[in-house]
Amino acid sequence: MGIKVREIHVIVLIIGALAAAIYGDIVVWNYHRNIYGYNLKTRKEFQITTGPHRCRKPAISKDIVVWEDSGHDGYFIFGYNLSTHEEFKLTGTLTLFTAFSQHDPALYDNIVVWTEGFYDNIYGYNLSTSDSFAIATAHMSKCSFGAAQPAIHEDIVVWTDCRNGNPDIYGFNLLTEQEFLITTNESCQSSPAIHGDIVVWEDDRNGNYDIYGADISPPLTTTRFNSRTRIILSDSFLVLLVASAVAVPSFLIGRGAWQMKKMKETSQMLPSSDLKDFRRNLMTTHLSSVLLLSYAVFAVYAYLLEMRMLSGLIFFILPVFSVLNYFWSKRIPYLRITNDEIMIFKTMGRKPKVVRRDTIRKINIQTWPDLPYKADLLLSNNKKVEIEFSSIVEEDRKDLIQALRGVVG
Repeated sequence: MGIKVREIHVIVLIIGALAAAIYGDIVVWNYHRNIYGYNLKTRKEFQITTGPHRCRKPAISKDIVVWEDSGHDGYFIFGYNLSTHEEFKLTGTLTLFTAFSQHDPALYDNIVVWTEGFYDNIYGYNLSTSDSFAIATAHMSKCSFGAAQPAIHEDIVVWTDCRNGNPDIYGFNLLTEQEFLITTNESCQSSPAIHGDIVVWEDDRNGNYDIYGADISPPLTTTRFNSRTRIILSDSFLVLLVASAVAVPSFLIGRGAWQMKKMKETSQMLPSSDLKDFRRNLMTTHLSSVLLLSYAVFAVYAYLLEMRMLSGLIFFILPVFSVLNYFWSKRIPYLRITNDEIMIFKTMGRKPKVVRRDTIRKINIQTWPDLPYKADLLLSNNKKVEIEFSSIVEEDRKDLIQALRGVVG
C-alpha cells in the first residue's frame, strides 16, 4: 500500500506540478496555483498556500519554503516556515520603492536570492537578520534569453548573465564579495545549478543542449568591477528620489504656512485703508483638489496593502499637499496692493513676486476681444511683471483695474 501512495505522488510531481524541490524528507511543488508539500517519512501530503492567486517555483531549505506569489499585482517572493506555520513576505531594495516583480527564488540555509527589475538585478535576503542586499546585475535585456535563474549553495551564488550579448554563467562569493566568471562561450549557457565547488548548466555549443560543468575551486577569474555597483547606484538614486518626494513638498508646505502667518501679521499691523487684497480664483484649485484627493485611495492601496513605499508615499503626499494648498489658497489672496508695493502670490510655497510701487513706470491693460485679461507692469529697469486676471475672482477684477490705474496716476 505504501508503494502505491509513493507512486501516486511521483506521478503528480512529474505530470501535474512545476518546479519541484526537495530538502531532507520534504518535497515541495506548485500545483493548480498553490504550493504543496509531501513528507517522505510520514508519507503525508500537506498544502502550504491556499490563496486564489498563482504561486509557483518553490524552493526549500531546512524548515523554510519560498516561492513566487502573484497575488499582489505582480510576482513577489513569499515564504513559509514549516515549523511555526507562519507566512511572510520578503522585501528587496527596489521593491521597497517600486512595483518591480520578483522572480526565480533560490534558497540555501538562511539566505534567499532572486531576480527583480528590468535588468534582472539579483538580490539576497538574510532570514536571520532581515537584511536585504544587492548581488549582481544580470543584464538580461541585452539578449533574447529569458531569465537569470540564480542558484545558491553555501556562500556562492551563480546565475545566467547577458552582459556580453549572449547568456553566460557568472558567480558571486557572498563572503569575499567578489564576482567571478565561470564560462563565456559564444553559445548559450543557462539554468545553472551548484553544489559545493561544482557548477553545472545547460549548454548548446554542440547544436543541441548538453549539460556542462565547471570546478570553481580557487583561483577564480574575478571581474574587474562587480556588476552590483550599478544596482547600488540605482538604488541610491531611488532613495534620493524618495527623500526628494518628502523634502520638496515639506518645504513648500512650510513656506506656505509661513506666508499665511506673515500675511495675518501684516493685516493686523496695517489699517485696512493702506492695503487692498484681491481674492484668488479657486476654480483651478477645486479641480486639482478633487483629482489629487482621489489619489488617497491609491495611497491606501499601494502603501498599506501592497507595501510599495515610493508609489504609496507619492499618492499619500499629493492629497495632503492638495488639502493644505486649498486652505492656503483660501487664506492668501492672489494680489495684495499696499501704499508701498504690489505682492503677487502665485502658488503655495513659491516666493511671492514683490514690486515696489515707485519702480513701476507704466501699466498696460491687455484686452481680448473687449475684456481685460492681463496687466503688464513695466518697471524702471525695463523688466515686465504680468498679472493674470483669470487668477482673480471675477467680482474683484474691476476694482483691481481701478487700483492699478491709481498706482501710476
